[in-house]
Amino acid sequence: MTAGAIAGQIGLGGGTPRVLSLDGRQDQALDPDELAAADVIARAAPGQKLQLVQALQARGHTVAVTGDGVNDVPALQTADIGIAMGQRGTRSAREAAAIVLLDDNFRTLAKAIAEGRQLFANLQRGFAYLLLFHAPLVLSAALVPLAGLPLLYLPIHIVWLELLVHPTAMLGFQQQSRAGLQRLPAVHGPVRFSRHARRGRCCWARPSPPRRCSAPTRPACTGRVRPRIRPEAPARSHW
Repeated sequence: MTAGAIAGQIGLGGGTPRVLSLDGRQDQALDPDELAAADVIARAAPGQKLQLVQALQARGHTVAVTGDGVNDVPALQTADIGIAMGQRGTRSAREAAAIVLLDDNFRTLAKAIAEGRQLFANLQRGFAYLLLFHAPLVLSAALVPLAGLPLLYLPIHIVWLELLVHPTAMLGFQQQSRAGLQRLPAVHGPVRFSRHARRGRCCWARPSPPRRCSAPTRPACTGRVRPRIRPEAPARSHW
């Protein structure tokens, strides 16, 4: 009841989510189609969480898993993106996850996803602009001499064009990410410069250098570079 009420408030399943309770089914074999069709799964055992991740991946989904306990480690390792809680999470969960959320605030996670999507969109527009500029430039520079005509561009011309084009591509297509995740994520398929087919991975976590922990209350450090998401505001999540 609680899981279904919360899911309905945040809009899962169009306001009427399909809730699958696994209470008392820990020893039963679960149907992958039943797991993948549910909007909310309640009272899942560690093995069932792993089955859910595998069922979604088998259907071509990119799966992200958040967790803070030892029982979440199998799902965190199997998921495409494992996200562990940095404050209340166990050391096993932080070691298994690819990303550590330092403030345990899901609002920070949503902002990071929105920023990564916007970064990928900015790169798409910038590369499209560069291709549209350089394709005629290369063709004209190569075909005109082959036709027996004088050189169309001298080296100084190319240098000046590049000095103008690259700053324009860098500054002219930079947009800030909008609040929230209203824009749909990328669909499956090759990379295309259109708004109907977008596919790719976004780097939305900044790596932090290895450091030594001086306070016992800080999360355990491993001595290797790990992606971290920096909190933007101290506000707690209402999700």
